[in-house]
Amino acid sequence: MKRWLLIFAALFGFAKVNAQTENYFPLAIGNQWEYYDGVKYWFGEIEKDTLYKNGKKYFIMPFSIGEFHFARKDSLGNVYTIESMFNPYHYDSLEALVFKSNAQLGESWVVSYSGPPLYDTVKSTCHYVGMGNVFGESRNIKGISIDNGTIPMVNLYFAEGIGLIKEEYDDGTVKLIDYAKIGGIRFGKLLDVQKIDKMPDVISISQNYPNPFNSRTSIEVQIPSNAGKPAPLDFIIYDILGRVIVRKNYLVTNNQTNIKIDIDADALKLTSGTYFYSVTIGNTLLTKKMAYLK
Repeated sequence: MKRWLLIFAALFGFAKVNAQTENYFPLAIGNQWEYYDGVKYWFGEIEKDTLYKNGKKYFIMPFSIGEFHFARKDSLGNVYTIESMFNPYHYDSLEALVFKSNAQLGESWVVSYSGPPLYDTVKSTCHYVGMGNVFGESRNIKGISIDNGTIPMVNLYFAEGIGLIKEEYDDGTVKLIDYAKIGGIRFGKLLDVQKIDKMPDVISISQNYPNPFNSRTSIEVQIPSNAGKPAPLDFIIYDILGRVIVRKNYLVTNNQTNIKIDIDADALKLTSGTYFYSVTIGNTLLTKKMAYLK
């Protein structure tokens, strides 16, 4: 373990500090991370969220991001899951506190699972609080160890504003981050050729999600990284008769690759029915249909 910590220190150059932050794991649809374990690349993207039976919304995480598949973050920056971390198809009605944002060095907390007997009680321990150079910027870093009381399972390191930057497993596997896209801003370089080929080369808009919807829904506008100079983006919702319901204007900057647009039906005073939304940027006009069920 000491050897890996020395390697990690050389890569990220962090020094011990007592700083705290609430943004160790930015969760949002469209955020991406890529890791390399010395053999292959591991790419993951948050593509959607879901409302669980406890009434809380969770982001559906790619399996390559930690060992959990559903995650939400509270106002304090704590990260929760509703499943057994090492039994990803066993969903528990109780939340598990995976990451504690304000944890002090050496602090432990119990993470309760309903997985196999060996993992009935799992605990997390904050084993590192420091700072380091991540993607060319000095960032707060916090590391947690997860074990069942006797067997170490995994060490996870989180960086402020980026999320998970390193995983260390008990079998010796180590994954280091080499790319991230957070809030449309890219860090590092995407090295998985298969994913590079899928990056947008034309402007596109997603189908609103969820659809149909009864309260809120979201739309994502994908913008190629070579779109050029800053440009205005015009977003319009109109009803089936062509009447404009709402119109919003955005300024697309050079470093943006997507824009997320949230729609609140109550704020717009929508009635049940079919609506259309369109995006205009430059000479490109894109339109899609959505349904609202009150």
